[in-house]
Amino acid sequence: MKVSAASGLTGAEAARKMLNEKGLYDVPIESISGTLTDHYDPISKVVRLSEPVFHGTSVAAVSVA
Repeated sequence: MKVSAASGLTGAEAARKMLNEKGLYDVPIESISGTLTDHYDPISKVVRLSEPVFHGTSVAAVSVA
């Protein structure tokens, strides 16, 4: 059972909000295929979220982001 996040944000939106709050405006967020592929790439300085997390609005998706 998927529980929607009260904020209504997608995982990508939640990640962007958190990065912006820390002044990390230059860190991009990208969608990546696969499951459990969510990660920060320190070499490219990019956050990569799996498609379900990137587009998802569930509590789980926002928590992973």
